[in-house]
Amino acid sequence: MSQESFPAALTPHARLQGSVARIERLAVHDGPGIRTVVFLKGCPLRCSWCSSPETQRHQPELLFDSRRCTRCGACLSACPVEAVSTTKDGATHTDRSICEDCGHCTRVCVSGARRIVGQTFTVADILHEIEKDEVFYYRSGGGVTISGGEPMAQPAFTGAILKACAERGIHTALEISGYVPWGQLILLIDFLDLIYVDVKHMHDAVHRRVTGVGNRMILENIRNLSQRRPRPVVILRVPVIPGINDSEQNLEQTAGFVQKLQNIERVELLPFHRYGLHSYAATGRVCGSAAIQAPSDERMRQLANIFGSRGITVQIGG
Repeated sequence: MSQESFPAALTPHARLQGSVARIERLAVHDGPGIRTVVFLKGCPLRCSWCSSPETQRHQPELLFDSRRCTRCGACLSACPVEAVSTTKDGATHTDRSICEDCGHCTRVCVSGARRIVGQTFTVADILHEIEKDEVFYYRSGGGVTISGGEPMAQPAFTGAILKACAERGIHTALEISGYVPWGQLILLIDFLDLIYVDVKHMHDAVHRRVTGVGNRMILENIRNLSQRRPRPVVILRVPVIPGINDSEQNLEQTAGFVQKLQNIERVELLPFHRYGLHSYAATGRVCGSAAIQAPSDERMRQLANIFGSRGITVQIGG
């Protein structure tokens, strides 16, 4: 695949820009086969257990990993707004209230403790990156997955990438929270082979409290997706967060909801993990799930049985 092979239909959109957190190569947990996963910036939800808080904001954001800092002091003089200082014990501190996320400090940080997450890519840029991995897709049955953040926070950019991949015969997948107007989501359906949608809590008020938004639009979108055949394949993901949504009552309600649907491939129960704690520290934000511990394997099997006993295909992990 080359730039010259781009279909004419894409040409007007090739220069469309989007904010990208990172591109992950040789991924195996975000769809079938070996995949390229494009993580976009921006999300309307603020889940207290979010494992990638650096993708929540649309704009570029400074991450500072204090574990890698050598305290060389180069960042102090590099900051144009004097947001960087040292504490009494010599540690580096960034005043987030005045930091402009300009990236000047990252250019002088030889240890890699400071970096900016969020780069502007065009659709053509993304396709150029995808091209590098294309040989793996056909040999493994893989493809491209758009994730986030919430990729539907950038619907035109997401749609243009999916359309271009579909026109090349590349398997496409989308990972979303489901909090998106159906009118936007339906425009992408023809370019999708697989879609993952989260079901975080069945109670609207609780969902609003723990994520910042209600769940009614999400559940309605899932109902609409379940009525489409044969594509896209729909997989529901339930993040299992102890003390928040792991009660038998909530998961019984979730299983009852799924049981009434039609075109659902399976439910994936994703056990909470603590990998996001360092990301919260790096963004200078407080993690709302710092005290939560991962559920045990036995607990996950018990919860999976709630779905399995209803004849629902369920999987622990993604």
